[in-house]
Amino acid sequence: MVKRITIILIVFIQSQCFTSMAQYTSPGQSKSWTLDSLVANSAGVVTYSEGAYIISNDVVLSESDTLKILNAAVIKTAAGKKITINGVIVSNPSEGRVIFSAIDSTNTANYFNGFRVENSDESLFRNTTIMHGGGIQLIDSDVLFEYCTIRNNNHSLTSGAINYSSASPIIRYCEFRENSRAAIASGANVFGSPQIFFNVFKHNVTDNSNRPQINIGPGAEDTIRIVGNYIEGLYPVSGGVGISNLMGSGSAKVLLKGNEIRNNRYGYTQIGGDISSVIKGNKVIDNNLETNPMNGGSGLNFLSTSAEGNISVIRENIITGNLWGITIQGIANPNLGTVDDHGMNIIFDNGNNGTPYDLYNNTALPVSAQYNYWGTNDEDEIEDLIFHQFDNPSLGLVTFLPNMMLYPVINSFNFLAANNQGLENDIIGNIDLEDKTILLNIPFGIDITSLVPDITVPYGVSVSPLSGVAQDFSQVVEYTVTVPHEQQVWNVIVEQDVLFSISFIVNDQNGNPIEDAIITFDGNTYEEGIYFFENLNPGEYPYSVSKDGYETVEGSAIIIDEDIIEIVVLLTTGMEEMIFHDFRVYPNPFTDQVLLSNPNIIKRVTIISANGQVIKSYEVNGQPEIPTKSIAPGFYMMCFEGINGQRFIMKMVK
Repeated sequence: MVKRITIILIVFIQSQCFTSMAQYTSPGQSKSWTLDSLVANSAGVVTYSEGAYIISNDVVLSESDTLKILNAAVIKTAAGKKITINGVIVSNPSEGRVIFSAIDSTNTANYFNGFRVENSDESLFRNTTIMHGGGIQLIDSDVLFEYCTIRNNNHSLTSGAINYSSASPIIRYCEFRENSRAAIASGANVFGSPQIFFNVFKHNVTDNSNRPQINIGPGAEDTIRIVGNYIEGLYPVSGGVGISNLMGSGSAKVLLKGNEIRNNRYGYTQIGGDISSVIKGNKVIDNNLETNPMNGGSGLNFLSTSAEGNISVIRENIITGNLWGITIQGIANPNLGTVDDHGMNIIFDNGNNGTPYDLYNNTALPVSAQYNYWGTNDEDEIEDLIFHQFDNPSLGLVTFLPNMMLYPVINSFNFLAANNQGLENDIIGNIDLEDKTILLNIPFGIDITSLVPDITVPYGVSVSPLSGVAQDFSQVVEYTVTVPHEQQVWNVIVEQDVLFSISFIVNDQNGNPIEDAIITFDGNTYEEGIYFFENLNPGEYPYSVSKDGYETVEGSAIIIDEDIIEIVVLLTTGMEEMIFHDFRVYPNPFTDQVLLSNPNIIKRVTIISANGQVIKSYEVNGQPEIPTKSIAPGFYMMCFEGINGQRFIMKMVK
């Protein structure tokens, strides 16, 4: 059975006529007004009392006049009274906020009648709160709203908290909350392309009427841009965003990008002909407040019964938890992805009455929906999630293969120096895809109990804990990586460099300590008597030890996994050449024995460990072989004592 989903938008034909009932009208002499000058010149219509400006009757700012409110202020207006701007209003406090409200805000019947702004492109509201009024009516006025709060307004003046006609306002960084009807609206026979950026829309349409929180008719020449907004519903008859061109007198170009639309009757609906949209990077989640699925509940809905041109390019959205994922009706024909331009949409867990409906093509037209993810990597399972020609031969075919696949993987896991105090360089994680582990090595001295990771995962994959949240990495930290059909746990292991030290013991050939030798260590020459070097990583460190009257000794100290002691013997200048001129020791490295080339000049051989401990001492007695089989592998100093007491020390390795 073919299901038809009906979503109704209520739009209004706005009246352009207006009869002023204002009791105070500015004289229209190109004058710049303030609230205080209105108090002084309005014959009691505007007064000041107990920290608030009180407007007791209608106020009209004439065409050439400007009202500037540049300091924080509270303005309270009497029930049913209106502020009309035919000139320019600039509500832009340098600090704090400007607040427009009703004198009596306890009863909606006593709200003030709101604002009418006409032919006023230069007007702006910044850091301004407008509440307990009848709405803001913009006529031929491209007004800027920035960092404003517009809440708890009824619809005594307009059908939306902001209602525009032949205008393209800029509305950004604002909050719309609990207004009786749509937050932003326009009529069916008027044109405008509002720019709606990074606002919060929450729980509007409190009268629970059949209209979305953003309710827009045909556009002007520019694109209607709805970007980066958070749109959360509460009332079961109200939707999220609606674009309509029902009278066929105009057209609309729409960019819906980077929004989060959740908990409405439906997410986004596009009704009528001559509407083209790009829908990209949005989260359309749990728009399921409609109790009857035949009346709504779509994440995205496209409907045109007679007029052509209801088209859309849909890319990189997350659509889940709705009664219907995407519904297409009449002759609408959105594009969800092609072989050359992948859809990259994440569409899953949409459905009603126990049946999944991720995509419902209720048209006779073919739909391209390639390279999307449908909650599974199994091609056969995807067919059960899409209603199209295979379910009803009169419907168009949805081409959903090839499909996009998702896996619970982590692309990168790093500690950035910019986010972690003490780090001089970014630390890049070593990812093991098979074992699901990530290993990072942190320099010595960095506090690893509160490191902030930078994590990237493929689009459509989630990770918990989140990227950017500090964790204690002194122990293994588990990260849960999730795609709709699978979940995996990854272990992040942080190891910290252990630093070591090298101590030098410097003696002469008779074993007497030398306290004032000069050591050049790892390329740096230090003051005499400095024999201790710390905070060293494992590795090889070249050195030389010198003192006037002694032969300079050069060597390399090798750190593996512990602190070491380097023993250096300085020989009196020329002594080594005279006594040990023809003496050789080999092999080096050695194994089971050490051979002496001229054993007759040697009385004793002493083997000393790297930490200064005497391991063995042998009387040579003319024997050329020194047994070393029982000595453990490692670094050693061998001290050769001549027959006249001279000493020669050599570093050797087993």
